Amino acid sequence: MQLVMHPGSTAFETAVYRSDNNNLTAQFQDFPAIGSNPVTQDLYRIDGSDGLTNPVLANETGVTITFQNKTFEGIHVADLLYSISVDSSATDASYEIGGAPCWTGLVLTVGSLPYYGPLPFGRIQPIAVIINNVAALITSAIACLALRFYWSRPKTSSSKN
Repeated sequence: MQLVMHPGSTAFETAVYRSDNNNLTAQFQDFPAIGSNPVTQDLYRIDGSDGLTNPVLANETGVTITFQNKTFEGIHVADLLYSISVDSSATDASYEIGGAPCWTGLVLTVGSLPYYGPLPFGRIQPIAVIINNVAALITSAIACLALRFYWSRPKTSSSKN
């Protein structure tokens, strides 16, 4: 998912965290109070050439993320509402947003165009698909030839009386 924001704008994101094994109320109890200090102290700027991320102090980016609301549907489901504010002086860049106890998978782009570059996760290069398919084709062809020429079935004879 990606959120594209113009400088000088504010957006709200609702993140729903689910965990069958963890008590989410305990994990989120130490987080900042609603509307208090920014949730994130660091953002991870995405390098458009290789997709790698570099930590940047959030107060240097012009992006401020704060909690607006926390609700819990039992101990295994948490709904968190974040406020994301971008200063009017913020420079165009893309950031990987996450790193809380659970991963949000959100790319925040400051500017007017979405980020289309590589990411450090989940991206498969087309050449890798081609190489894997060629390797699978060669392997299956060899297996078919081996079965065709070297697999012998017992011959059955039928007797007529």
